[in-house]
Amino acid sequence: MTERESFAATERAPNQHEQMLVEFATSLQKHTFYPKGHPMVNASAERLHARLTETLAERGSLSIGVARRQLVIDGESTDSAHPILRDLASLLHRQQIGALVLSAGIALEELSDVLSTLGSDNASQADAGEHVALLSLEGRWPHAQFMRMSYDRLQLGSDDDTADDAPNDRVTQLWLGLARAALTGGNEDSGRIVGNAEQMAGAINAKRGDDNYEHVIAGYFQQLAAELDHAGPRRHMQVRAQLSDLLGTLQGETLERLLHMGGDQRKRMEFMRHATSILAAPAVVDLLRCASTAAGRGISDSMVRLLAKLGRYAQQESGAGFDQELRDHVRDIVTKWTLNSPNPEEYDAALTALARTGDAGAEDDRGRSRLEPERLIAIALHVGEGGPSLTRAARALAARSDWTEILADVEAAEPSRARDLLLQELVTPRQLSRVLPRLPKSRDIAERLVMRLGPSAVQPLIEALGEPSLKDHEDCVALLEQLGVAAVPGIASRIMEERPQVQALLLSVLAAVGVVPANVDVFALARHAMGDIRREAIRLLLTADEHREKAVALAMQDSDPRILRDGLRAAPRPLAPALAHLVMQRVDRQSHGMALEERVMAIHVLATCRVPAVRDWLARGLVRKRFFGGRKLVDKSPDMLSALRALATTWRDDRTVADILALANKHRDGEVRAAVHFA
Repeated sequence: MTERESFAATERAPNQHEQMLVEFATSLQKHTFYPKGHPMVNASAERLHARLTETLAERGSLSIGVARRQLVIDGESTDSAHPILRDLASLLHRQQIGALVLSAGIALEELSDVLSTLGSDNASQADAGEHVALLSLEGRWPHAQFMRMSYDRLQLGSDDDTADDAPNDRVTQLWLGLARAALTGGNEDSGRIVGNAEQMAGAINAKRGDDNYEHVIAGYFQQLAAELDHAGPRRHMQVRAQLSDLLGTLQGETLERLLHMGGDQRKRMEFMRHATSILAAPAVVDLLRCASTAAGRGISDSMVRLLAKLGRYAQQESGAGFDQELRDHVRDIVTKWTLNSPNPEEYDAALTALARTGDAGAEDDRGRSRLEPERLIAIALHVGEGGPSLTRAARALAARSDWTEILADVEAAEPSRARDLLLQELVTPRQLSRVLPRLPKSRDIAERLVMRLGPSAVQPLIEALGEPSLKDHEDCVALLEQLGVAAVPGIASRIMEERPQVQALLLSVLAAVGVVPANVDVFALARHAMGDIRREAIRLLLTADEHREKAVALAMQDSDPRILRDGLRAAPRPLAPALAHLVMQRVDRQSHGMALEERVMAIHVLATCRVPAVRDWLARGLVRKRFFGGRKLVDKSPDMLSALRALATTWRDDRTVADILALANKHRDGEVRAAVHFA
């Protein structure tokens, strides 16, 4: 069950009006997913109608304002973290509905029709033309009216029920005055004011250069910021959000002119102090950038980027600390705005050096080495710029024993010039060569480098395998295997020149990858004097279908029992007669020197070859003459049981072995009987 389908199970809001909104959202959900007339649709509409009738009997009408993630009802904004109400607000906002007014006397049928229309597929589409079509239906319902972002009929504002929160309170009227001035040139007869930030910003941007117009808008900004700041952080949340959206949407040049039109330096600083407290974090950064230009107080691009990054963190759920840090920094900059640059000199020099790409000799020494490499790299990743100081920091860091976490941070960072420079400096074959001697402690950083270097990592890994000081070759082999097919060309170009021990390790990598290089004579290596090389070469050949039979033949003739077992395991089924002949020869040649496991494996493989020679070879030695005449089976052994199973499986209908199978069927040992019964 989805979150939308579990409205009724969600924790209810403590306010009775929010409970009514939850009921509204629940009923809207039923009307969206169930057909008209469905029992669940009818029941939900009846519950909502009963609650709504009771509410409207007390007040006559109910106005519900719509923001992007919250609703405004009875002077209160719903919690934007409430999943049900947030989804309801988002649905209405996508349809460009600014407000919904429900009046007393609304009938059940009328309410159900409203819900059905809101929940219909056409109403939920993202096409602007269909939004207008929905809003044009408002005359269809006498007791339900839709308005497009109209705030003059809503109670926007505080979280208590004092007189200051009435529709004519100062904050609401200032906001409505700003909207009217922005969109209608101060025409008070406009009955519906669109509070969409993009539309308002577009209107203000279009009139850039009109001094009288900009003076009026700037005056509204200053008064609204002061009133919101004095009202406290928990009141007029919707107006704060709308104002933040508006300021963040305005073009930079327009915002600079408005700040300049707002009065002298003292008034601008006062406005900035108020705005720092009331606006959303990204809007604070945008405003600071424009205010510094309007006031002739430069702020380095690097500092602005850092503040912008801090602002984005502040918008996250866990960003309360970042939010306060950002506001404190901006407030401190504005309050102490006496220098042409408000940045601390040391960090200003460091940040400027990060953004500069010129010759290292031209760099100011103040930003050269006073910051630790880790901190300098962290700043560079946030700023997105890099220069010679960043290169030196990366080299200093790479000289240490472990910089896995820093490389992980670089890889996870957003694409930027600083990230590219760091990867170019840190992810190199040379750096990998420095890391490999510290295996296995440096396994994490080595793996990251190998995966990023790809084929370029093969040569350092092969060189490391040849170093006598390397304690354990398994990590290097595993890293080569992780490269997969990408490692094959590099291995093929060097394998014949390496020492025997390295050749064996490289052959094991090729076998794990399952690729036989065309430019390597693997069959010559399969006849090498060193057993490890022969084994790995034959294992490699066994992975290729076109070489498997020849590789099995080589394995049957090799004296190394490990190679014999590899060949028996990989032998093709059914076994070719020529290979069966080699297997039988090998068993006969080592009749008493071959391990029991190997003899049993050979018999199982031979059972797949249905030729008389194999049948006779399996049958011989299974019976012997009795002292007083007749024949009986030899004593039970693993070899004897395996041969019986093979005959019963492949030659059960062959008359030449019928007497042997008959003796087994009559045997007093149940295991012998089972060998031919269940084969």
